Amino acid sequence: ADGLPKDFDAIAKLDDTLVFLMGLRQLPRIVQRLLEAGKSPDTPAAVLSGGNSPHPVAIRSALKNIETAAAAAAAAGAASPAIILVGKVAAMDLHAKPLSGVCVGITGTEEIAGKQRFLLEQLGAKAVRLAVSRVRDLPMSPVWETTRPHWLVFTSGNGVKRFFRQLAQQGKPLGPCASRRFAVIGAATQKVLESFGIRADLCPETFTSEALALALAEKAQPEEEIILLRSVSGAPVLRELLAQRGFTVRDIAAYALAPEDKTPLPAHLDYLTFSSAGGVELFFHQYGSLPQGVQCVCIGEVTARALEQHTSAAYLLAEEISAAGIINAILNEQRKKAQ
Repeated sequence: ADGLPKDFDAIAKLDDTLVFLMGLRQLPRIVQRLLEAGKSPDTPAAVLSGGNSPHPVAIRSALKNIETAAAAAAAAGAASPAIILVGKVAAMDLHAKPLSGVCVGITGTEEIAGKQRFLLEQLGAKAVRLAVSRVRDLPMSPVWETTRPHWLVFTSGNGVKRFFRQLAQQGKPLGPCASRRFAVIGAATQKVLESFGIRADLCPETFTSEALALALAEKAQPEEEIILLRSVSGAPVLRELLAQRGFTVRDIAAYALAPEDKTPLPAHLDYLTFSSAGGVELFFHQYGSLPQGVQCVCIGEVTARALEQHTSAAYLLAEEISAAGIINAILNEQRKKAQ
């Protein structure tokens, strides 16, 4: 396993610009996998580093030469955190960044909003935090003590972190267990789980609650309990689909989202991003309605459905449930407008 998504070869075949977050150390492997999947060696690529520092570094090259160019740029100060672009956008001139002049409102917690802000500012956009929420831990039942065969299921990095934090607080290290398996909703959550030394046994090819439920229903055994560790406001669809298929499901609230003070809306917004259904609810609770002329971007279908309860306005849907997926949706929309 090289830490890249299971469906990386399918992603590599997309014509859209690909964005890799925090991937500088993986650059050689990313390039190799892209080329093996059929990406043209002459595809434009770029590494952007230090967008907010006094000495930002941006290097651009054909994909086949990007490793050499990146090595040369390291001497000029290129370092993590950095983003890697592969596709048409990477060929754009440094002084004409693809999102220059674009204003984007970002909702949600700092964990995913911070990644979006970094990407947006690297690409020239102005990023504004709106409907800000912080994560509050909730006391969980000691699921690590169960003796029944089970799956631990995480639908966000927040759930993973809260679970292992409570393990540490209880002094209960999660030892090997042949009857315990792990499932995650997508590559970003899988990466957080891997940071605790655990590789997910299941990650669906499509990063949605429905896809996760169907994949679990296919792989889990009838006697295995399925334990969901997620937000108190997690969408019921995951629990309901599994229960309909006869599984015993424990839906444990690992954390809640607490709103912070309301931030004034800027005079103009081009895009407004939503990374959870809870973020949608908080935005409309604080602001009442969408600003005129804004284009909403949803991280996934569950979030989109929550948005549809408040507005009939058209929205963009990220192809991948991640910060990079949201930014790619904006980049693709801007490219369409420029055509």
